[in-house]
Amino acid sequence: MKRIVLLAAAFLMVFSSYANDPIKELMSKYKGEKGITTINISNGLLFLLSCVDNDDELDKMSKNLDGIRIIVDESRGEKVRFTDELKEYIAKGGYEEMITVNEEDEKVRILIKHNKEKIQEMLILVDSDDENVLVQMTGDFKLSDLGDISGDIHIHGMEHVKDIDLK
Repeated sequence: MKRIVLLAAAFLMVFSSYANDPIKELMSKYKGEKGITTINISNGLLFLLSCVDNDDELDKMSKNLDGIRIIVDESRGEKVRFTDELKEYIAKGGYEEMITVNEEDEKVRILIKHNKEKIQEMLILVDSDDENVLVQMTGDFKLSDLGDISGDIHIHGMEHVKDIDLK
């Protein structure tokens, strides 16, 4: 009986954490779809890369980031548009929009959840004719941790991170 109760409790904990993570749901939903690329970079991989490269900036980032998730939609006009599914999550999620860049062929939005000086979550949304990109970074990091390497990371929209002011 105890075993059944423990299994049920474990199942509910896993299910409830999954249900509270719309980005993880999106990644699972679109994983393997034609024109969709999903990337999950764990904290462990960031740490290993910092050890291999002896990169102080990457080491600093790996200590403060829990992970990075990326979804790229290159379906070019087909019906897969995960950005539409994110609107409600963003509206209810307590995000603060830090930057919006509107160019002729694309729109970039950077949103964060933070407590004064530290960021718990950052979303970078890129919506263009060619592709849609979502980058989610979670952890407990300072903007300066990302600002130092934002030019080195070749993720669409990252170049705008240096322009954010939390004050």
